[in-house]
Amino acid sequence: MGAQRPPTRPVALTDTEAKPRSAQPMLAQEIIRSKRDGATLSRAQIDAFVRGLVDGSWSEGQAAAMAMAVFLKGLSDAETVALTQAMTGSGDVLDWAAANLGGPVLDKHSTGGVGDK
Repeated sequence: MGAQRPPTRPVALTDTEAKPRSAQPMLAQEIIRSKRDGATLSRAQIDAFVRGLVDGSWSEGQAAAMAMAVFLKGLSDAETVALTQAMTGSGDVLDWAAANLGGPVLDKHSTGGVGDK
């Protein structure tokens, strides 16, 4: 038998490694139009939307138009999963495994305002 490899630990990826860019960028207005017209967005379109929010390439108006299109047309289960995964992958993901906490790590997010105690 060969030497056993030690368990690997998660490694933070650079933006380029974590989020490969397509050869041709997707236009915000085309993604918004697709959703406005009732189409199901692809994972690549959703990734482009989240990336645009994170890197500032989408304007506030474009983000608002996308939010309105999603509000009016809704998201399929697949779109919701893709959006959640894209949002998770857009920032740092913490690994709490070494803390031996004996259960899942949970976080309560708050938007602030009335009702938050």
